[in-house]
Amino acid sequence: MSGSPKQDLRRHPGLARAVAHVEQALSQSRLAQALLLGGGQGLGKGVFARALVAHLLCEQTSADTLDACGQCRSCHLLAVDSHPDFLHLVPEGEGKQIPVQAVREASAFLQLTPQIASRRVLLVEPAEAMHHHAANAFLKTLEEPGMHAQILLLSHEPNRLLPTIRSRCQQLAFVPAETAALERWLQEAAGVPPADAAALARFCFGRPQKALTWWRQGTLEQRRAWLQRFLALPGEEAAASLKTAAEWAKQGEAAELLPVLHTVFADLLRLRLLRDAPIINSDCRAALEALARRVQVPALLELEGAWRQAYLAEAQNLNLTLVLEDLLLRWQDRRLWARPG
Repeated sequence: MSGSPKQDLRRHPGLARAVAHVEQALSQSRLAQALLLGGGQGLGKGVFARALVAHLLCEQTSADTLDACGQCRSCHLLAVDSHPDFLHLVPEGEGKQIPVQAVREASAFLQLTPQIASRRVLLVEPAEAMHHHAANAFLKTLEEPGMHAQILLLSHEPNRLLPTIRSRCQQLAFVPAETAALERWLQEAAGVPPADAAALARFCFGRPQKALTWWRQGTLEQRRAWLQRFLALPGEEAAASLKTAAEWAKQGEAAELLPVLHTVFADLLRLRLLRDAPIINSDCRAALEALARRVQVPALLELEGAWRQAYLAEAQNLNLTLVLEDLLLRWQDRRLWARPG
């Protein structure tokens, strides 16, 4: 579990509530033995989980704060993924599940006496990746975790977990940050210029870590290039969709590309109903207004559903080229567009 750069979690717009909750529990020695950290991707659950793991294993930290000293033997071992009292249970590969054997080994790990720290810590990430047999086996782990065990489940989709797993954990929900707070944090924590911070807060829907990743990877600029190309396709030949699909699939950024372009459907519907409606992609408003005057709403709703299914299923190792070809050709279909007039 390699650490990310240290952040002030109390000022993090998506984590302050979780930090306060856990620090109160620590101060009263009431931290649940099994915690479920649930919420959408990009909210900061991973940052929080890593901070809590570091605290739980640190040999010199205060008993009632989420801080870790960063200097003791435990902190150094954790930083290089070599701590003997920590186990990070993850899928065996992208799109794979966590097998039942891995869960059984994790259960055995928790039963052992800690070697350095005061407890043994298990982090399962994401918990919904457990195979159904693994999930059933994990119930026994929750029922008999071991005297010195601490279990953390991180889940992007907690509703996919067995109800019996959820009921045996104390749940900590992570929600999107307020736009203004996220803008301030991006400026202060990452030095993002005000205009870009405002754009990131809007496009990333209150997800601080996603916004930070977008900034560091230059996705904000890439987003505009994707949108300009996408909005131009209805006026071009089918060959343009096939070429664009091949180029985008080669970039390998479907996890960002598909959701970004999906926002166009909501914008078109808003503009079709009310020309002055606020929209997500306000920097492309003129092009969107022109398309909104032509779009056929029933066909748009049908394509929106197909598009949403595609990006929700993207992690399942789909053939991205074929998926994009289908979606973009349907985006160009004349049944979606009335003649310009």
